[in-house]
Amino acid sequence: MAEEENRIARVKWEELRDRIKLGIFLVLASIATLYLLYVFFYHRQFKPQLAWASAEGTTFDFDQSGVSRLLLGTLTVRNTGRLLWFGRLLRNNTQPRPHAELRLEYDDDWLNTGSDKAIGFLTPEQQGQQLTTEIKQDMAHNDRFDVFFATEAVPDYTSVETEHNPVDKIIPLHTFLNWQSRRGNLHELTEHFESRIQLLRERAKPPVISFRAIEKPYYIHGEQVPIGALILKSTAQHTFAQPFEVVHHHGPGSERSARGRGYRT
Repeated sequence: MAEEENRIARVKWEELRDRIKLGIFLVLASIATLYLLYVFFYHRQFKPQLAWASAEGTTFDFDQSGVSRLLLGTLTVRNTGRLLWFGRLLRNNTQPRPHAELRLEYDDDWLNTGSDKAIGFLTPEQQGQQLTTEIKQDMAHNDRFDVFFATEAVPDYTSVETEHNPVDKIIPLHTFLNWQSRRGNLHELTEHFESRIQLLRERAKPPVISFRAIEKPYYIHGEQVPIGALILKSTAQHTFAQPFEVVHHHGPGSERSARGRGYRT
C-alpha cells in the first residue's frame, strides 16, 4: 500500500516538474520572441533624405565692413523609413535618432580667397566663432541645420562681369550624411544642392586727384601742347567696386570734356 502511494506521489511530482519546465520554457520563448520582435520589427527604419530651402534675398554688400553671418538656406533631415508591422500594432510613433555626421563641401574658387571657411554651420557652442563644415550628433526626422556665409572669409571678389551690379552667384553645395543603423551597418547619403547669393559692389567714392606738370613744355604753333597729367587714384577698398567717373574741362567756357573710369589701384 505504501509503495503504491509513493509511486503515485512520484508520478504527480514528475508531472508537476514537467509542467513547470514547460511553463519556464514558454515564458523564456515568449520573452525571446518579444525581444526579437522589438529589435527587428518594432522600430521605424531610418532612411533619411536631405531637403534644401534657399534663403530669399541673401546679399553680400562689399560696402559694408565688419564680420557678419549671412543665411544661405536650411538643410532639413526627412526620414522616409517605414514603421514595421509590430511597431504599427503597438502604435510606436517615435522616430529613430541615430548618431550621425553631416558634412558640407563647396568648390567655387572665389570662395577660397580667405583663410577661414566661407560657408558652413554655426553650432550653439560656436556662436560668434568660425563656421564649421561638419556636425556630429544624434539626428532625427525634421532636424534643421542652417547654412551661413561668412563675409570676412571673402575679402574681395574679382569680377568677370565687368559692369554688372549686382552680380548673382550660384554656389554648388555637396552634402554627405553618414550614420550607423541599429544593426551596426554603416550608411552614407550624398546630396547636391545650389545656393544663391547676390554680390553688391562697393559704392563709388571720389578719387584722389593730383597733377604732375611737365618741366619744360614747348609751344608749337597750331598744335596742342601738353603741360602735365592728371593722376587719379581710387579710394575704393575693394577691386569689386563701382567705377568712379571724372569730368574735367580744358578751360573757361570750353564745352570739351573728358571722362575717366577706374577701380582700386
